[in-house]
Amino acid sequence: FGRRVYREKLREAKAIVVQKYVRMYSQRKAYLKMRKAAIYLECCVRRMRARRELKSLKIEARSVDHYKQLNSGLENKIIALQIKLNERVAELQNVRETKNDMGDVVGELERMRKQFEVAQEKVSKYE
Repeated sequence: FGRRVYREKLREAKAIVVQKYVRMYSQRKAYLKMRKAAIYLECCVRRMRARRELKSLKIEARSVDHYKQLNSGLENKIIALQIKLNERVAELQNVRETKNDMGDVVGELERMRKQFEVAQEKVSKYE
């Protein structure tokens, strides 16, 4: 009789362990299923928001005002660059003119130096 009670208790303990693991397995599976569903729902919401934003961005990109704004900004940049280019060209022209004037002055200086040397030679002859 004692062995039978012992075996029943042992069998009951083993059944409890098995039941524990089965319950754990089923609860874990349910948890993972819920977690997967939550992640999927978040993904769907993000996708929906992204589509809305993309749609609004496409509408904004198509708008005429957007193009006008872009073009006016580019026109202003082009005008500023053209003005800067004109200033640089004028500055370059001034530098070239100054260089030519300096070349003329150097030539005149050389001519005067030669005249001075000739004059010195004439003076040294008379002395």
